[in-house]
Amino acid sequence: MAAPAPPPIRRVPPLLVGAGLLVIAGGFGLPRLLSDPVPAAVTAADAGKPAPPADGPGLGAALGRMVVSLVLVCGLCVGVARLVGRKPLPPAKGMAVAAALSVDPRCSVYLVTAGDRRLLLGVDAAGVKAVLELPGPPPEPAPAPEATTPEPVVVGPVRMLSAGLPDQIASLLARIRTRVDAARR
Repeated sequence: MAAPAPPPIRRVPPLLVGAGLLVIAGGFGLPRLLSDPVPAAVTAADAGKPAPPADGPGLGAALGRMVVSLVLVCGLCVGVARLVGRKPLPPAKGMAVAAALSVDPRCSVYLVTAGDRRLLLGVDAAGVKAVLELPGPPPEPAPAPEATTPEPVVVGPVRMLSAGLPDQIASLLARIRTRVDAARR
């Protein structure tokens, strides 16, 4: 059995890279812009005197600048993420589930129409296990009387509007089960 193919490499949009670099530069630059200016250079007259102790900003002022910088950088991150965020994919057109039948609590069979093709899908908890294209054109629905609306037919936990469809699915399931039984022998 061959190893599964590696997932395709996703390219990062250049706009997102540029926005990330801008946020990083802002994170480094904002504290410098908010801090006190550098004290003036030492003059020749002050060269002989001992230097006074360096009075930096107080602990509260330093923490305040750090919090303000952190809030601004996080705000920039959120803004850029919303600006460049993923756009939802458009819904698939032309595909619809015509009927579904629960085989057991973990397995189901779906009849899917895709354009003029009919597909029978076998699905369990791990995903799609079998796909079978049904031959022939899709059956034409019987014309309903104008005065009344057709009552839905209940097959297990699923409601279907076509009366002939459950029989087709049941016959397909029977054929699949006989093939599976034959393959096991």
